[in-house]
Amino acid sequence: MIQLLNPELIILGGAIAEANQYITTPIQQALNIYSMAKLREKTSIELSKLGKEVGLRGAIAIVNEHIFEDIIQSH
Repeated sequence: MIQLLNPELIILGGAIAEANQYITTPIQQALNIYSMAKLREKTSIELSKLGKEVGLRGAIAIVNEHIFEDIIQSH
């Protein structure tokens, strides 16, 4: 995916982020082996600080946006 999308930042969230170095170390090792040097140097991996329920929070934000979209647009 990194070679296709060329992201500058990959954010790991939820339960994966809580695994911390147990997940980031193997991911970094795989990047070092399988990614082109220029791409891996520009890509950083960060852990979300929003906790396990980051997916739930995102879903709530989307629902709120859709609920209040009509109200915001009418004013």
